[in-house]
Amino acid sequence: MTGTAIPAVLEVTVGGAACGSVVATATSVACTFTWGPPAGTWTPITRTAKGSVPNTGLTVTVPLVGTSVTPNTNINYLGGDILTIVGSGFGSDITKVSVKFAD
Repeated sequence: MTGTAIPAVLEVTVGGAACGSVVATATSVACTFTWGPPAGTWTPITRTAKGSVPNTGLTVTVPLVGTSVTPNTNINYLGGDILTIVGSGFGSDITKVSVKFAD
């Protein structure tokens, strides 16, 4: 995030995920996630000594990325196979993740 006269930022969250480290100056804020927020478009929230502030007009888009599915051959069309899906953007709350298949 960039701007002018940015107050001292203590924390940044995006989609409920907090940045692990925040580097802030008077004109920019940068952060690195230890784990990513779920896929979607989010408004970053910064927390300063005076409280939390949504950054109106600024959004972060997190993609849903699937990198592999195993097994990926000889799957029983009647069901019963356990699939492992690897990727990012799923979020940390497994109750909010669902998978549907269609032909």
